[in-house]
Amino acid sequence: MNDNLLALREVQLAELDILLKVIEFFEKHEITYTLCGGTMLGAVRHKGFIPWDDDIDLLVPRDDYEKLRALAKNFSLDDVEFHCPGDDGYIYPYIKAVNPNILVDYGKPDDNNLWIDIFPLDHFPDNHFMHWLYVQRLVTLERALSITTYNEENLRERGYYSSMKGRIKLFTAKFLYHLFGGYKKLSVKIDRIAREMDRKYKSSHHVGDGAWPNGMKDYFRVEWTTPSVKMEFEGHMFNVPENYHEYLTNFYGDYMTVPPESERVTHYLKAWCKQ
Repeated sequence: MNDNLLALREVQLAELDILLKVIEFFEKHEITYTLCGGTMLGAVRHKGFIPWDDDIDLLVPRDDYEKLRALAKNFSLDDVEFHCPGDDGYIYPYIKAVNPNILVDYGKPDDNNLWIDIFPLDHFPDNHFMHWLYVQRLVTLERALSITTYNEENLRERGYYSSMKGRIKLFTAKFLYHLFGGYKKLSVKIDRIAREMDRKYKSSHHVGDGAWPNGMKDYFRVEWTTPSVKMEFEGHMFNVPENYHEYLTNFYGDYMTVPPESERVTHYLKAWCKQ
């Protein structure tokens, strides 16, 4: 690893540069998007990154997401690439935009470039129990994909060897990972399940991140995600839902209250520029 690591603020600004180029591409090709998760919260509460955050998340409605997937195959810039489910060496069931000139160490074989996440905005069943069943299925598959692709050092740091519960989770994850044929088949399977679920419930009144849902919190009324308005983020204007209050309340509760330092979550990225 290079000893000349980027500071958190340098990582944030590099991610912002990826975001600006991606949004320029979206606008050129009429691809709808909105900031989501902690990025939306940062725009509302801080007019930029949450100070300790090192991540950018976007939601793209499924139809435009599939349009992006098709366009990404022929997209080329010196400092931005799209990685899609099924690509060689890429483990995730959603799209990432990465800067190939900035390397990172995140404990996973694919996460070797700085990225921003692009999630599909899919329709969910209106029935809460059916939604719960879907989330349980996805979380099980995601855990198999995520845990198994951490390196040994990260598995130990995350406590998977230090307790019986952790060892059981790790054993189950590895069993499912190999049962479904490894990262490539598993990520494509999750991607396919999300597409089929969106198609099945296209007329429903609830939506969320269909490929990598954040538990039961990732469940919103359609009108909480559309239409969009512009909001400042790091001196630039980006799309957020007009009803962002409902979205953020559902996701975070009292979202305007800054959490104590012990509850502030980052990815602990170690990033450096390629030599």
